[in-house]
Amino acid sequence: MHLDPPKVCGHPDTLDPFAATPVGCPTISDMYGQEYCSSVLTCMFTIFRCMIGDCTSTGGRSLTAIWSDGYGWPFYLFYSFCMVCTIFGMFNIITGIFVEATMNGLKEQEIHRKYAQAYESNYMTEQLAKLVLCISEKVRKARQGGESFGAMMRRGFSSNSFRSDESPSPTSSTDQMEQELFLTEEEFLQAIRNSDVRMILDDLDVYVEPRPGVFEAFETQDDGTVSMSELVAGLMSFRGELQKVDVLTTKKVVGDVRKQLSELQSAHQVFMSQMPQLMEQMEDRISTASTTLRPSSDPRRLVVAVPRKRNQKW
Repeated sequence: MHLDPPKVCGHPDTLDPFAATPVGCPTISDMYGQEYCSSVLTCMFTIFRCMIGDCTSTGGRSLTAIWSDGYGWPFYLFYSFCMVCTIFGMFNIITGIFVEATMNGLKEQEIHRKYAQAYESNYMTEQLAKLVLCISEKVRKARQGGESFGAMMRRGFSSNSFRSDESPSPTSSTDQMEQELFLTEEEFLQAIRNSDVRMILDDLDVYVEPRPGVFEAFETQDDGTVSMSELVAGLMSFRGELQKVDVLTTKKVVGDVRKQLSELQSAHQVFMSQMPQLMEQMEDRISTASTTLRPSSDPRRLVVAVPRKRNQKW
């Protein structure tokens, strides 16, 4: 006669693990095995629970201890081998895969960042070169177009202009481009109104309006002109949007200048208040010195001793 263990023997959690099981009932380890490994899916889930550290029964008993006590050394070896392979093998492999993927992602991101910096640097250099060439070309064309007829005739009939080849020489063109170009305020405003120049400025993230007073933001020469190098340096300082830190920095600088001016004004006031006393002291010293340096009524003769020259005797 076949007996159903759950109905005849009861649930294994209710049995005493140290007492003998009823007659006709399997051992407690077999009863737990039939409950938690009765099918493939149930056994896989139980193994997964043991892998993550939840190898207990419904009543809270340790399945590892129960099966170890029931099956002995074969279970010890099998369970130890599986746990070592799981903990030191599978988990380390999974962790290594995630770490490797993270490190590769960081390296790739660092490479992209370096490429972006190099590209930005090269791009900025190219755009600045285009800006200088474009402004120089526009200004030189405007100056040549504004020459008088007499100046054009004198330049046309000069000795340097008569060449067998009508095209300008590369040497003269290179020397002309290497010369420092100085712009007036009118030439600067006309240059930044040009569409090509404004497109290059937009690519450089520089926003400048061609309005009066903008030219004063650049460091000009004594004659009121600005060089191309100073123009490029000033335009690069206009990059980006205005931030709060820019306003606060300007406010701090202005406050320091006002403080220095107030200290200078205070020192000037103190000096001006002490000026009458200094003048009186100076007058007293002058009068004392004039009394001391009066001419004496008993002049004396000044005698100067001159050494006598002797003849050498042989």
